[in-house]
Amino acid sequence: MGWLKHRNEHPPAINSQERGVAVNIRLLVLAVTIFITTNC
Repeated sequence: MGWLKHRNEHPPAINSQERGVAVNIRLLVLAVTIFITTNC
């Protein structure tokens, strides 16, 4: 439970930044998948 409490103490800016990076990676993977399927 200690790590959960520690995570909640982080400022929201860091959490939103991590979420943004995850979304960017997901979009990048999606774009690459579409690119490969359209080329093949």
